[in-house]
Amino acid sequence: MAETLKIVIPMAGWGTRMRPHTWSKPKPLVSVAGKTSLEHLMDMFKTLPEPENVEYIFIVGPYLGELQVPPFIKEKYPNLKAHFVVQHEMKGQSHALALAREYLHGPMMVCFSDTLMETDFSFLANEAADGVAWVMPVPDPRRFGVAELNNDGWVTRFIEKPQSMDNNLVVVGCYYLRAPRNSSPPLTSKCSAASCSKANTSSPIRSL
Repeated sequence: MAETLKIVIPMAGWGTRMRPHTWSKPKPLVSVAGKTSLEHLMDMFKTLPEPENVEYIFIVGPYLGELQVPPFIKEKYPNLKAHFVVQHEMKGQSHALALAREYLHGPMMVCFSDTLMETDFSFLANEAADGVAWVMPVPDPRRFGVAELNNDGWVTRFIEKPQSMDNNLVVVGCYYLRAPRNSSPPLTSKCSAASCSKANTSSPIRSL
């Protein structure tokens, strides 16, 4: 990865399902197993091919998010190259990414702040697909979004809250997109299995 990798972390939600913990702090700063969930998330990126060649874009919410997340990052990660974007209106994920569009060029990852998984990102150094989506099999996928694959294992589409339980590959909220290429062929993407077991993490599954 010669170009700087941009890591976008949307975290602007109100965290209503975690109250009363989120009355006084944003969800990413709630402690889990001795560290904030944001610190656990940042630990995931230590396996990137060039962790020093990374730029972070934190999309925070108004009030608690914009007041507490920037000083927390500056204190815990003083050498981190970081930008902070405030999403004042909760208009969804696409709106959040659009607010950060001035930083979204070159290779990038989008990883939501509540996506905590054990995986190894080092394979991205030689990744040939235009995109990678991390997925995880679950017993009942109907509350989530799933990745639909063709017979060769390439992603054909994403389905939000499927009615059927035939496809249980749930999208966990972490995506990699390679930098655009001149005269590039049709977009291709693949899935990588995310698991709570280190033995099964990042098992690449070809997809479209």
